[in-house]
Amino acid sequence: MSNPINISSNNRNFDPDKNEYLYKITIHFKNKKKKELVKLAFKKYIKIIKFEEEIIFNNIERFDIVIENLSNMTRFNYDSTFFSEDDEEDDLNFKTFRNTEVYVEFCKNTKKFTECNCYLNAVDNNRIFVTPPNY
Repeated sequence: MSNPINISSNNRNFDPDKNEYLYKITIHFKNKKKKELVKLAFKKYIKIIKFEEEIIFNNIERFDIVIENLSNMTRFNYDSTFFSEDDEEDDLNFKTFRNTEVYVEFCKNTKKFTECNCYLNAVDNNRIFVTPPNY
């Protein structure tokens, strides 16, 4: 008879306590420079850019966001141009972007600095079914 393989219970890859998310945003500016911010969180909502970072709202040309669930290695991507031809740049105080998996919201304060909130709408499926569901 064979012996079972002992798997340590403190290994987070085999038995994750919570979902860990890596949020990475790359902001491309109108002057062709770019800035990348990376944050780690245990929830599906994060304030990825704060006003204190002094990113000017009207200088953003486009952005890319990558969200990765580190518990099950699922990756979600979103990218978009920031301003369209129809926008009047000075009148906008916020902009929202979304697809089926990601919702992104940019806000502008009175100093024209940017704050960005990111929500992950996707369902995390990190469970492995050993037996089929009962019908």
